[in-house]
Amino acid sequence: MTPQDELRRAEKAEWIFREEVFTEAVEQIRQALLTAITKSAFVDEKLREKACQELRALENVLQCLKSTMETGILARKQLEIEEQQRTWRERAKAMF
Repeated sequence: MTPQDELRRAEKAEWIFREEVFTEAVEQIRQALLTAITKSAFVDEKLREKACQELRALENVLQCLKSTMETGILARKQLEIEEQQRTWRERAKAMF
């Protein structure tokens, strides 16, 4: 994948991550799962385990989006470095 592709993906991930409807949905799901974990009967081990697994899955989705955004930051820096190098080469050619 090219740095430009990674940058586009990062921008999409950032848009999703900052979208109010998405963040509200994530928070509602997180709170429902935490409530299920903390308010479940002591003997209802299966319900707690299922809620914990779902909470981990939610956190994995969020981490995937964050990772995509971080990859985009690195891609942007790489593109900036490549642009600087190209500019330097052009200046050096103009001098000689």
